[in-house]
Amino acid sequence: MSPAFVKNISMWISVSGSVLGAADALSGETYSRGAGYNKGDWVASLNLSKVYVDETLGPLNVGGSTVPSAAVSIGNDTTVTFDIAYFITDKVALDLFVGVPARAKFQGEGSISALERVSEVDYGPAILSLQYHFDNFERFHPYVGLGVGRVFFFDKTDGALTSFDIEDKWAPAVQVGLRYDFGNSWMVNSDIRYIPFETDVSGTLGSAPVSTKIEVDPFILSVGASYMF
Repeated sequence: MSPAFVKNISMWISVSGSVLGAADALSGETYSRGAGYNKGDWVASLNLSKVYVDETLGPLNVGGSTVPSAAVSIGNDTTVTFDIAYFITDKVALDLFVGVPARAKFQGEGSISALERVSEVDYGPAILSLQYHFDNFERFHPYVGLGVGRVFFFDKTDGALTSFDIEDKWAPAVQVGLRYDFGNSWMVNSDIRYIPFETDVSGTLGSAPVSTKIEVDPFILSVGASYMF
């Protein structure tokens, strides 16, 4: 991971911590609801999510020859996400996460920097996770999750690379999160999800066929509101 990538994630985590801290400071009422969750509870969350991406381009094949020192950058994006969890026990929940697709802008780097904008695509995962929730911190409810996601690509747009195509992929997904409970079914939610994947990219540069693989390490950092029912 590049220093800038780590710095961006650290800044967003700091923002999330500030939001949770502000929620705690502003909540003056006595906490009366029973700690934790109950079997059969549902929790729905609407979040503002920042997608931070670290990417590695595999060997770039153009017309049968490998282009040395080729690289791309995708760029980060901000989007809106939604997830809903159902508690199958008082501590274990099944969670489905979806969102408005983020935009990836493939920019040529290294030996292909002269191409500038290579292509663009909207993308986003649908993630199904099994979560474990800790319930011994009164208003604060930390949780972890492990699951699987399908990364979908939409609205593929040509740039220097024409006939651009990128394949949907399955990927593992891990999550760490924290909710602050106001005691009236409403909560502030903050979490980070990691869903690494490798996919195939193809297209045409001039008249030459192009193929490669790209390894993408997206971190999805979210802050939002949750409602339990």
